[in-house]
Amino acid sequence: MLPPPTIHAEIFRKGTSRKYGEAASMALLNALAEVNRLWIKHHPNAPKLYGSGVRYRRERGQENWQAIPVAYRNRAVDCDDAAAWRAGELQAQGENAKVIIYRTGRKAYHAVVKRGDGSIEDPSKILVKLEKKGR
Repeated sequence: MLPPPTIHAEIFRKGTSRKYGEAASMALLNALAEVNRLWIKHHPNAPKLYGSGVRYRRERGQENWQAIPVAYRNRAVDCDDAAAWRAGELQAQGENAKVIIYRTGRKAYHAVVKRGDGSIEDPSKILVKLEKKGR
């Protein structure tokens, strides 16, 4: 069996433009959403994000983007993991959903899902609400 791949991209590094970093991040997160869609296709009993029991946890330091099986095993996601999971889930249902990011600060971004009808869904907020309700 092959070892799992790791992608090292020079995104948001000194010498690269912010616009490049934003575009590259969205491209990679949407690739992760496609990986998640494929996972769901090949694993019909894959857990749904909102019923999976995973919790939202902000990531500190290095950014690690997790596909569904890794996120489920770790029982925690941050905004990019959650958005890619949810977008892949919606795509598996035939919806034209995608991950988008927006700036929340000078060096901070937040990932959400743009649904097929153009509406925005924030999986992180939904997970926090579910956690507060005690699921």
